[in-house]
Amino acid sequence: MTLALHGKGVTLLELMVTLAIVGAVMVLSVPLVTGGTDTARLRATARELGTVLRHARAQAIAHQRETRVRFDLDRRLYTVSETGRTYPLHEALDIRLLSADFPGLGRRVGELRFWPDGSASGGEVVLAAGGGHAYAVVVQWLTGRVSIQERHERDE
Repeated sequence: MTLALHGKGVTLLELMVTLAIVGAVMVLSVPLVTGGTDTARLRATARELGTVLRHARAQAIAHQRETRVRFDLDRRLYTVSETGRTYPLHEALDIRLLSADFPGLGRRVGELRFWPDGSASGGEVVLAAGGGHAYAVVVQWLTGRVSIQERHERDE
């Protein structure tokens, strides 16, 4: 059996082989596209968190009072004390908070603090996704400077 396409014949076998190749390429490319989406989501979350932390520092300086950003990893959110605004942390991400120990807070709850002189308690929030990609949002204790560092699983 042949199908006529613009005067040329294409056999059913040729058509099936072509469709099989296209299908195989699509199946192999899905993980690449999904991985790219996870990495983009990870990068966007790190940038948003960095922006919120920089704003919290600016608020501490502007209002001349301590501003805290509290992380609740079980509920997957963080809250800024100055504004009371709460931000979600995406469910697909692995999140680790490395900060000073604060009395009365559980192991899955922690804070980063910014003081009126611009300094901070220091620490970092590590956001990771599949494929070994990770971003650390780092707060320097002396200067309160917030930076975002790209990391890989082998760096952890």
